[in-house]
Amino acid sequence: MQYHINTILITEHFNGSEECPLCAIRKIVEVRLAEQFLSEAVMDDETRAKVNKLGFCKEHFDLLYTGQSKLGIALQMQTRLKEIMKFIPAEVKPKNIKKQIEKLENINNTCIICDLLNEHMNKYYRTVAEMYFNEEDFRTAFSKQKGFCLEHYAKLLEFSRYAKSRQKEYISVLSDIETNYFNGLLKDLKWFSDHHDYRNRDLPLASAKDVIPRLRNKLYGK
Repeated sequence: MQYHINTILITEHFNGSEECPLCAIRKIVEVRLAEQFLSEAVMDDETRAKVNKLGFCKEHFDLLYTGQSKLGIALQMQTRLKEIMKFIPAEVKPKNIKKQIEKLENINNTCIICDLLNEHMNKYYRTVAEMYFNEEDFRTAFSKQKGFCLEHYAKLLEFSRYAKSRQKEYISVLSDIETNYFNGLLKDLKWFSDHHDYRNRDLPLASAKDVIPRLRNKLYGK
């Protein structure tokens, strides 16, 4: 069937070895979007207009800065800065201070890369469910996942309707994967704590050795 996006990233990362395959996909898409804003997007009038209006959040500004083109950032931000300066008038009347504070506090609450990234990821959540409905091999691969971070687990549930007649089965498999992983985390956390007892210090930590960073990734994404 014809999917909404290229399925290569899904096939590659739903391999059973990722802590959250969608975190891995998200990072790849995020970097690709940032690269566009340092290359061809710089010269596109429509894109520049959106950058002027929305700007970049601090995380994506930092990501752009680590890229190859500092000139790309400079060109994008020249006109964005002019837009920001509209909220910094030479004189502020006391009666308008509250309104100006609100505008200033909200300047960095919008980000064109965040908006585009969310659009792309919504297509991935939908396509995962569609592939589950259509492809037996993918259903097998899906059932072997380690789990998902909480954000992506919630998103997969949100888009589960695209698994159509297999929605109930899809949700059941997804919930089992997540529950089993969190039960394992809880077990490892207990052993990590118990290992600090002097009677257990010589016993191996085993899978509990990295339980805290794994817990962090599950709760907040990688």
